[in-house]
Amino acid sequence: MAPSAGPGHQSAHGRTGRARLSARSAAVRGDQYQYALAWRHACDALTDPGVESISVEDPSGGHFDDVVVRRRDGAPDRYFQVKSSSSGSGAVDEAWLTTPVTPAGRSPLQHFHATWRRLRDGARPFVLTLYTNRGIDSSDPILGALRDNKDAGIRVDDLRSAAAGGAAGRARTRWASHLNVTEEELYAFLAAVRWVQSGPEAGLREDAVAPMRLAGLRYDGEAVELGIAYIRELVTDAIGPRTREQLRDDLAARNMFARDAELVLAVDAIDRPASARHVHARLDWVDRFDGAEARSRYRPVDADDWNAVFRADLEQVRGQLEAYPTRRVFVTGAMRLAAHFAVGIELPEVRRWVLSIEQRGSIWRTDAQPNPAANACLSEVAIAQGDEVAIAVALSNDISADVVEYVRARHLPVSSVLILKPEDGPGGASVPDAAWLVSWVHSARDQLRGPARRAIGVHLFMSAPAAAALFLGHRWNTVPGPLTVYEFDGREYFPTFAFA
Repeated sequence: MAPSAGPGHQSAHGRTGRARLSARSAAVRGDQYQYALAWRHACDALTDPGVESISVEDPSGGHFDDVVVRRRDGAPDRYFQVKSSSSGSGAVDEAWLTTPVTPAGRSPLQHFHATWRRLRDGARPFVLTLYTNRGIDSSDPILGALRDNKDAGIRVDDLRSAAAGGAAGRARTRWASHLNVTEEELYAFLAAVRWVQSGPEAGLREDAVAPMRLAGLRYDGEAVELGIAYIRELVTDAIGPRTREQLRDDLAARNMFARDAELVLAVDAIDRPASARHVHARLDWVDRFDGAEARSRYRPVDADDWNAVFRADLEQVRGQLEAYPTRRVFVTGAMRLAAHFAVGIELPEVRRWVLSIEQRGSIWRTDAQPNPAANACLSEVAIAQGDEVAIAVALSNDISADVVEYVRARHLPVSSVLILKPEDGPGGASVPDAAWLVSWVHSARDQLRGPARRAIGVHLFMSAPAAAALFLGHRWNTVPGPLTVYEFDGREYFPTFAFA
């Protein structure tokens, strides 16, 4: 048996028993570090509709080509130069920045400036980021005292006002001279650069877990490694920029999405409320509605939008959601009852969708265990104006008289108005929870099938919590159509969505 090395003995592998890294090993570590950062940004892109694409080793990125995040909104594109060190011995300081890697080559600072100069002539705003696990010298007069830890940028105004004879002023002169630029150009260049000192590669892997979970991905250790392997594949196969949609398709093909994840659909119909949730799909109809504020937005400027625009948008967003293996969707946004019902129609129970919504500070789910004590009470008012039927869902308020009046005044071709109420009558507290609502909707749907089957068309009016409209649409599939859904603007009813 070979003798073991005692505590005071240094083996050929070093004090820790680890061999010194070869140049190739260090390069592999650097690649892994870069891929881990790219994977983190790819996960972020899946929940950020402002991202246009993600690319790794992007030829158009100059010396900030390691990770490039291009955007389709007003935010700047991000270009990353990733510098990894296998130990903590090397720091980023003025000497490191201004020393060429080879005697005939350029220094890192000159490379960074050349990239900035080329990108500044483009149409898009951008930020360049040096992302490194090296230390950044805190004693450096520019990178230390003038680097702001809020955004990792240099406080350019402070550098501009630094006395010429002081440490920062002398460094300013040296940097400008090294780049052969005016001090004004130096300020413009530094304003676009961020100097980020990061932790170890293991920290990047840990940081990826939260955005993976938010994006609906599996987020166990194996999934993190698969994600980094995917980024490596983009490089080795020379695959260019990937859009959010392409990223999603690539990861779905690799079985990366969690089947029990919950996606988020935001429908901003009459307002754009803030939300802490990351949205996987969003519809924005606010500017299509008439009205200066949310409470006055009932009708779109063009009444045809209900079916020519909004229906098409809902069908498209369903396709986006279907790209994920999960069928769980949290519905949020600002919309009225007709839109909630339409979302439920588009994501029906029969297609195995499970919907949830916040109601009264709680999350109500369409797969809640039914409460058998909840039943819908059905009554009927004869109209005798045609072969169709009107339905009044009176959960929050008793709208039966208003609906009957509207049907008669507008000469809708209906034979009768069917009125659905809770057993204890409508009211603000008539729908206590999701379990009650699931059972009530089942009961209401079962009672409507017969009358709707005998009619040639259905007209639906509702006074109910938002969850009730959503749940009702979600389970409407067995009620024969065609169907017209009505909304109330505080004065009168008017038609909105039409379903065949």
